[in-house]
Amino acid sequence: MKLRSDLCIGCGECVPVCPGEAIHLGNDEKGSAPGVARIDFEACLECQVCHRWGRCPVGAFEPEEELPWPRSLRRLFSDPLAVFSGTTVSGRGTEEMKTNDVSGRFPEGILGLSVDVGRPNAATYFRDVDRISRALAPTGARFAADNPMTELMANEATGALREDILGERVLSAVIEAVVTPAELPGALAALRDVTEEIDTIFSVGLIGRLGGAYDIRGLRDLAAASGMPPGEGAKINVGLGRPRAEI
Repeated sequence: MKLRSDLCIGCGECVPVCPGEAIHLGNDEKGSAPGVARIDFEACLECQVCHRWGRCPVGAFEPEEELPWPRSLRRLFSDPLAVFSGTTVSGRGTEEMKTNDVSGRFPEGILGLSVDVGRPNAATYFRDVDRISRALAPTGARFAADNPMTELMANEATGALREDILGERVLSAVIEAVVTPAELPGALAALRDVTEEIDTIFSVGLIGRLGGAYDIRGLRDLAAASGMPPGEGAKINVGLGRPRAEI
């Protein structure tokens, strides 16, 4: 994102709307314009909220259409309208993660595991996402093939991300994987332990089919036994979708 200091009037309307807290009032890069807004490019997420919300009365924000690699990943993981080329889906996860009745991704005996890293005003660097995926890999977790984070792994077996992206800051990223019930305690324990190594926040989602040995109660008990008891806000999809046809 570019900010034209020659247009800025220093009103400060843009400061509170920045999810990455990257806009500040002060000198421009040359130190010649006290009171105008400036962008901290290290903190900027390239989400385009400052431009899209239209809060600037003089139109001083100008988005850059072509961002260089790997900075271009900031927009892909921070702007909800951006589409990741490897998955052709907007957003940071897979398209049918929460509609198992349509996608059939999680059969009986398989549990879905999602780790949503970062949030508005608590963004994340890919180096922290890397630590989390590396912690999960040895537990037997298999990463979702159609997830953007899996696409950016240099080594899926170890969970290691590409070295050239680790310094990029994004709004959030979603790691998705599948585990068996026997593997779940180890995966949750690894996630609990890795919190000591990262400088961000994350939430964990578990997905399983209702019924059988591991319904909602079973998942709750498994998670609690692993030292990560779930909250009360479990989501239930009622199965009104139609299974994907095999042609």
